[in-house]
Formats: sequence, structure tokens, C-alpha cells
Amino acid sequence: MLKFSWLTWLLILSVALKALSHFLPVNTVLSHALSGMIADILLLRVIIMVVTTVKKYRILAQEQPEQDFMERIPAALQGVISVDKAREMLSSEIAVVYYMLTGTKSPQDKYSFSYHKFGGIISVYIVFIFLLFIEGAATTILLHKLSLPIVERILLVLSVYSIIFLIAHIRAMQLRPVTVHEDTLVLRYGLLTTITIPVSNILKIETDKKSYNKRPEAVKLALLSALEQHNMKLELVAPIELKLLFKKKTGIRIIYFRVDVQEQFCVMIQEIKNS
Repeated sequence: MLKFSWLTWLLILSVALKALSHFLPVNTVLSHALSGMIADILLLRVIIMVVTTVKKYRILAQEQPEQDFMERIPAALQGVISVDKAREMLSSEIAVVYYMLTGTKSPQDKYSFSYHKFGGIISVYIVFIFLLFIEGAATTILLHKLSLPIVERILLVLSVYSIIFLIAHIRAMQLRPVTVHEDTLVLRYGLLTTITIPVSNILKIETDKKSYNKRPEAVKLALLSALEQHNMKLELVAPIELKLLFKKKTGIRIIYFRVDVQEQFCVMIQEIKNS
């Protein structure tokens, strides 16, 4: 037997009332009353979701201080949204808004490594933002002259969202360093992913700047893979599953990524493995 939360029942009730309102004349008192009830129920559902999520997030912040916002928010939404795909998408959008508007640096360990200061990737993203701005403006002007308002608005929204996403991604890269907590390596890469790996599962780690060739068992932490250079190669003892935005990858044994201080990073991981 299916079990629904109060939030789900509220959504079902609002949908049922909306369906019922279609069978009533538009200007009747009952129709207006149903419309008001639907709006109130949806608003109540949103308020409950926000309050529940904030409470859960604060508890997680106390229980798991080594995690950052992007790692806690999916868990905070766990009791609010039961569908995994919907929860992942909402978590990603909340993270975009968070890092776009504010954002705080991830909890610092004595082993924290940045990955955005060298390699020119920030400059690449800025160029893309500039190109998206020019393209969006030109497309809007052209479609406006062709009298295609719906297409114009859709493309404008997509261009604006892409710019916002890239700005938030840049800020997340600056605020989410790669860290090591005791015997666990946490690989972060902007808004793209967080990968937690026990040091005992690391077979080999080395500097590597060779061209990346796609393989089922390998992944490169990069938003624009062809334009972002990696400088590290990590091989695992046992394969892992990881998430990249809305995609899941399984059977991953090799991870290509970058840190700004490669030699120090390798030495640190090796010392932990040997201890």
C-alpha cells in the first residue's frame, strides 16, 4: 500500500480542486472560492517545505560540520521530496541560487586544495558568459523583428539562466576546495559534483596532463571537458558510483581532476595511506 506524506496529500488535494473548478462556470462564487483554496493550499505546501528543509539543514550542519551547503541540501530535502530525480533537480537549482547570491566557503581542513587559481579556466568561463550575453542580445533583437515572441522569450530565458549558472559555478569553484578529512578524500568541482573517497580505496595517485580519452570506467571532473585541462589522475581499488549534475556514472575506477598544488597533494595522500 502506498504511503503519502502530508505534502503529497496537499498537492493531490490542490490538483483535485483544480480539476473540479473546470466543471464550474468561470464567474461563479464557488469557482472563485476553489481558485483561492488552490492558491492557499499550494502556498501552505511551499511554506511547510521551506520550514522543514531549513530545520533539517540546521541539524545536518551541527551533525556533519565537515560538509558544505551543496552536500547538505539534498539530505535536507530527503523528507520533503521523495522522488530522487525531482530532489536532485531542486537541490541543483537551490545551489545555483545560493552560490550566485551569497555562498560561504566550505569547512576548512588543514588539508585543503584549490583548483581554480591556475590553468585559466575562470577566464574561459568569463569568455563564455560574454559570448552568451552577445548571443542572447542578438537573438532577441532578431526574433523580435521576426515577430516570434514565444521563441524569443524561451531563448532569452535560456541565455540568462546559462549566464547565471556559469557565474554560480565560478563562485562554487572558489568556495568549494578539495579537502581531506582524517582518512577521507573529498573531491569537489564547483556545481558539478562532490565525490567522497576513503583513502584506503585509492590505488594510485599521480600528476597527469595527457589528453583525456573517454572510457566507461573513467571520468573527468570538468564542465567544459575539451577546454578544461586536468593535472591529476586518481586510480581506485574498487569502482564507485558518482553523480555529475543530473547524471549517474557507475563502475568508475579512474578520475581525472585538477588541483593547484599537485606535488604537495600527492605527498599528502601518500603519507595518509602509509600511516
